[in-house]
Amino acid sequence: MLLYVLSFAVAMKANTQSYEIRGKIKNAENEKLYLIKSDGSPYYLEGQPIEILDSTIVRKGVFYFKGLIEEKGNVALKIKNGRQKSFVLEPGITYVSGDAHALWKIQITNSKENKLFLDLWNSYHWAADSLNLYADKYNENIQGNKRAKAVADSLKYAYYNKLYDSLRISKTQEFIVSHPGDFVSLSQLNLYVSDFGPDKSKALLFVLKPFFVNHSLYKIIESRIVHLENKTDVGSFFPSFSVPDTSGRMVDVKDLGGDILIVDFWASWCAPCRKENAIYRKIHQEFGGKNISIVSVSLDVNRKNWLKAIRNDKMNWTNLSDLQGMASEKMIRLGINFLPMNFVLDRDRRVIAKNLSGEELYKGRALQEDGIIGAKIVFMIAIHFY
Repeated sequence: MLLYVLSFAVAMKANTQSYEIRGKIKNAENEKLYLIKSDGSPYYLEGQPIEILDSTIVRKGVFYFKGLIEEKGNVALKIKNGRQKSFVLEPGITYVSGDAHALWKIQITNSKENKLFLDLWNSYHWAADSLNLYADKYNENIQGNKRAKAVADSLKYAYYNKLYDSLRISKTQEFIVSHPGDFVSLSQLNLYVSDFGPDKSKALLFVLKPFFVNHSLYKIIESRIVHLENKTDVGSFFPSFSVPDTSGRMVDVKDLGGDILIVDFWASWCAPCRKENAIYRKIHQEFGGKNISIVSVSLDVNRKNWLKAIRNDKMNWTNLSDLQGMASEKMIRLGINFLPMNFVLDRDRRVIAKNLSGEELYKGRALQEDGIIGAKIVFMIAIHFY
């Protein structure tokens, strides 16, 4: 028996490897720095529930983490009430340097996986910079009542939005195929399973199988593909699901009325979600009396924060949440795992399109007034993160 226990201990030790994170950071003296779990997204989610792996105090601009891992995984550095920086935790020494006032810009060096992710990110993120530029210009011109310029800006915004989505998906797919043995490929596939769809996701997962079949994230992706399969593809009927409203009454989303139904998945801690709420409010005000309905499904876990955001954003339409966040079994079954994401359904609740921005939806609504779109029901699921 003693021999078995010792053998088991040796085997467990053989499966773990040590890591060190050596960091230098400005403007964080005596601040507590957290090492937390991450989904691998480079975006910051304000107020998102976190799982703390370790913590330390910054002394003389220096911090240090050390531990053991059984497999590579996604983590993030976070300062209390501050932003966070996601990166891949891998065996060996990783160097970190930067400024706490711009935590998301922190540099990660001596790390193969993080260098690969940065190369992938840079291959398409330039389009996002242009997207943000015209979004800011649009808002400025709208506020300045310069409608002609605002329309031009919105057209450029729509162009770069489509370009960004196209590049993001195509570049990520190319990366996964050309880097099957790198964890970043597995992590990115997990983020974009819903974008790729079940068939393409299965094909890409097969490419990664020889390298990651025993990785915990591989098994999660397998499960998500099964849930997603034949449920949210274009042409399929969107599955029914019930969620409590603000009074606790269960509401089946598919039973809600309206020739056009917009279903927005959001959270109070998601900055881009809150910006999109302004567009939904505009749609509700202009078209709410024309058999067009909105329902917002929150991925919050804090009821107080959820209700406060509803009030502050003047969301005067149906609001639902099971307050389980991204861990909600219903959201997992729907394949809801990244932000943003959306589906468009017709009158029979059949998926006719996926992944529209709020601005594109608003323009589509305007086109519908001219009979171009016709009597379509728009079922939009938008999950946003920054």
